[in-house]
Amino acid sequence: MIPPVPSPPPTTTTAQNDDVDMSPTDPPLHTATINRFTRRRRVYLPRNMSKDAEEAAESSLRALVETWTTTLEDDNNWDTTSRILSELPIRLADVVSTISSPTQGQARLSDTCSSPSTSHGDNTLRDGRTQHQRLQRRLDNALDDLHSLERTPLTSRNRVEHARRRVSRLKRAKARLDLRHLFNSSESKCVEQILRAGSATSSGEQCEIPLSQLYDHFHRVNRPEREFDYNAEHGQAFRNILSALPPSTFMAHVFTDDITSDEIETALDRCRLDPAPGLDGIPYRILYRYRLVVMPLLVSSFNSCWKTGRVSASWKVSVTELIYKKGDAMDPANWRPLALQSTLYKLFATIIKTRFSTWMECNERLNNAQKGFRAFNGCHEHNFLAWSVMDSTRRKAKPLYAVWYDIKNAFGSIPHAYLWRVLSGLGIPDSFVALVRDIYSNASTVVSTREGATPPLEQRCGVFQGCPLSPLLFIAGMTPLIEALQAMSTECGVELSRGTCTSVTAFADDLKIYSRTPQGITRLHPLVADFLSWTTMTANPSKCALLAVDFVNRSHVQAPLDLSLDGLPIPWSSWNDAYTYLGDREGFQHTHVRFQLTDKLRSLRHEAIALINSGLSPRQIFKALKVYTLSQLDYALRHVRATKSELVSFTTFLYRSLRHLLRLPAHSCNDFFASPPSCGGLGFLPLDEHRDAIVLAYGYQMLHSIDPTIQALARHQLREIIASRYIIDQRDMEDCGDALLQHYLNGTMGTLPFVLPRRTHSDISSMWTDITRSLQRFKLKFQSSNGEHFQLTVPHLDKQLSPKTVARHIKTHVKLMHADAWESLRDQGRTVNLHGDIGSKFITSHIDMRDSVFRFGIAARLNLIETRSVLKRQRVTGNDRCRHCGPRMPETLSHVLQSCPHNDGPIRFRHDSSLRVLTRAIMRANPDSVLRINSSVPGFPGELLKPDILLTNEGKKEVVICDLAVSYEDDQRIDGKTIFERKAETKTSRYSPLSRYMTQQGYSVYSCALVYGSLGSVAPANLDILCRLFNVPKSSANRLEATLSAQHVELSRAVWRFHCSGQSKFTRMGRELEPEEP
Repeated sequence: MIPPVPSPPPTTTTAQNDDVDMSPTDPPLHTATINRFTRRRRVYLPRNMSKDAEEAAESSLRALVETWTTTLEDDNNWDTTSRILSELPIRLADVVSTISSPTQGQARLSDTCSSPSTSHGDNTLRDGRTQHQRLQRRLDNALDDLHSLERTPLTSRNRVEHARRRVSRLKRAKARLDLRHLFNSSESKCVEQILRAGSATSSGEQCEIPLSQLYDHFHRVNRPEREFDYNAEHGQAFRNILSALPPSTFMAHVFTDDITSDEIETALDRCRLDPAPGLDGIPYRILYRYRLVVMPLLVSSFNSCWKTGRVSASWKVSVTELIYKKGDAMDPANWRPLALQSTLYKLFATIIKTRFSTWMECNERLNNAQKGFRAFNGCHEHNFLAWSVMDSTRRKAKPLYAVWYDIKNAFGSIPHAYLWRVLSGLGIPDSFVALVRDIYSNASTVVSTREGATPPLEQRCGVFQGCPLSPLLFIAGMTPLIEALQAMSTECGVELSRGTCTSVTAFADDLKIYSRTPQGITRLHPLVADFLSWTTMTANPSKCALLAVDFVNRSHVQAPLDLSLDGLPIPWSSWNDAYTYLGDREGFQHTHVRFQLTDKLRSLRHEAIALINSGLSPRQIFKALKVYTLSQLDYALRHVRATKSELVSFTTFLYRSLRHLLRLPAHSCNDFFASPPSCGGLGFLPLDEHRDAIVLAYGYQMLHSIDPTIQALARHQLREIIASRYIIDQRDMEDCGDALLQHYLNGTMGTLPFVLPRRTHSDISSMWTDITRSLQRFKLKFQSSNGEHFQLTVPHLDKQLSPKTVARHIKTHVKLMHADAWESLRDQGRTVNLHGDIGSKFITSHIDMRDSVFRFGIAARLNLIETRSVLKRQRVTGNDRCRHCGPRMPETLSHVLQSCPHNDGPIRFRHDSSLRVLTRAIMRANPDSVLRINSSVPGFPGELLKPDILLTNEGKKEVVICDLAVSYEDDQRIDGKTIFERKAETKTSRYSPLSRYMTQQGYSVYSCALVYGSLGSVAPANLDILCRLFNVPKSSANRLEATLSAQHVELSRAVWRFHCSGQSKFTRMGRELEPEEP
């Protein structure tokens, strides 16, 4: 046993030296003195970098890159390349630490304290930093008061208790604010923290296994149990497969062409920017930020590696993080090792993986039975094939034999010597094989835990789990087995459709074999056993399963069949059992299959409750529920025909929880929760509709799969269903082809004269029968276009749906159906038509808004604010008169927010606050023009007209006359025009005399009106006015509109509170709401 070595302190070499020399002299290539197993602290880019600091850093880095690139080109020596690649992460860290050093503090401070942008410029919407500082000051003052009271003798106990409660409230408020800031900076970390607090499991924690035990475990599994013998007797069938492969004739140039900057940039564009970095601490984000500066050096160094077939020694070391799977947390086998490697290496590996994959696919070196890490819809297609085979078994009462295999530590145990021989046997050039061999030569890792890190462990077998190249290497290594099994599919496999058979499905190491006869399965199974014996890999027989089902008089019976691995019997899986394969429980018994989501739904309820009670803002809770909770069901719902009662029950729970969060009454409509956020809803579809939508999309993807086997299987399944349910001549079925199948899915078989439905049938329900009902439920139909059948369109999109986007668009279509239903409601749906996308940004976007304001906006749009008119309609009171206007006006929300004389002060303040925000943005966009605000035009002879905004450009002789209106949203149309359009016409016609006068003075006059809703809606014409007439950039205009939308909701709530408060003057509240000038 080697004693564990504690990990060094997580500090960078450069962090201890404030005076970093960034001059463009020859680089000090001193990496030999640096311990390459030292894990350096992760490097972060400062959020607020001054322009001068950025330019200085880029200039220094550019000079360094130019020097190193010249050195590489002049001195074509591998040692120089290796040292430069080892030094580059350190120098990148130097650049970032220079930006973050205290000398830049003043620049960051001035940048932070500069004039606020349009999106944060005015008003009651609070800046997060200011809010946090203000809350901290209040907490400090409360603590001082409490301590003062506690030290004062003869102080009333009530006063002390009151002070303690105040401190407790402020502490809870600060904790909520800190949690919300954490969500904004790191969503996944925040959600994990919340869910872990409400769970007793340790799935998110670090490994607590002693270092010595971990070292012994990985020292054992990182080396083969015995040496691989290519010429062993068990490998004869697989050697024959490799020798019989046709020669490779396509894309040979991918192994000889130089690596280009386009490939590097494409790889950077496609990668996630924030995954955990390797030992050097440099994440992708740093490389992406300085990609244009370091690109010449990356091209030169990557091509040096590519041509020499070698990689830097610093790329061969990694730190392994352990991810908990399940089972005993103190067993190392229950933790998945994830190798965190150098970002430079992963970028290089991504490029060569793309080339390797291109060559393998073009030369047909990968069988379609292997769908792991390829362009296929892999797991879904394999699950579809499995369920189709079982449906045919039940429908036709055919025998079925299947074996599921669990390969022990498959990725970590595949021998290197075996991989190199298989790569050569596939026809891959020796130069590429040599490069891959060098990557794994002398490769090592350290395992990181809470206690520290183990000593370096040599990687003598297996592929790196976390490397972009590893999955492709592994499935290439599985190719001889897959090809050998598929070569026997015609004799021993199962028939999927006419002329199409299969005997195996694989997703990387998840392997399953099929047969219709016991003789077939007993010929396929020895092939798997021989392959495992030849490659020195082992299976876990106790975790494998054998299904052997036969039929006697259409009744299923257990077939007498025994199989073994390594002398141990494979457990039986009977008709009443189920086996979990690719995340889905496969079996015939509905209790195991249809109710397999019960535990998951129960767990999701607990997660939803934890999130709703966490203290996050409503917007953050909505996002967390969608992204981290409900998304867990997307995969399962495609394959599990869960009972409708379970799904409806979960939906009821979810809507009830959301009502509690938003303080909505029980009679608030469900359609609001299901409508899309672009229409002002929340976007939470009922779970049964959600399932129907994704199952419909799933079937569409199978009908349009890029694998012809899956396409043929889908059509064969539909023909079997039609033959079971209808009386139709076989010749007519063949002549009609896909058109007949499309008629069945659309539910229009009754229109065909040569088809008669059977009075009784013994067909089973399946995914296709669910799709038929889903099409009718969602009012959709498959169509034919240009001779192609099974085309699908939705009303909100003109073009045909593609397999990649079909699920998203079908769900959007269903949500829009709910929006239409919400709009049809006479009371709660009166404002839906005017919400719009920008007018609903405050529901989903990161706009700082008090929870009470958010809830007011939602309730007001649903007309659920408890005005006297609403209370009378609910039969709570018999009086609907306005409390200030008397019997002449009913107290509706429209009256309160727009026309009640008592509220003139806050209503006027709402208008003026919006005007100030608009005029500041217009002034910034038009520095050469003269802006008059709420003032008359000198020399105008007519009545006194004071437009809110009068923008004059004397150079171009142009004038823009604009008035601002804040109106209550009402979807009633008069002459086909909305309230916004009518209000804009009224405003424009009012200033027509002024427009004629300015035209007579030789100006080009543009008259317009900016109209907003008091509940946050935005007139669609506003964006065009701001961009075209006031020259506001489109991005700034969108932020401005979203800010004004949220501001109007907040100020309308102030109007409502003033209306209910009984105050006769607005002065005090006006001072509180007065926006601070920048």
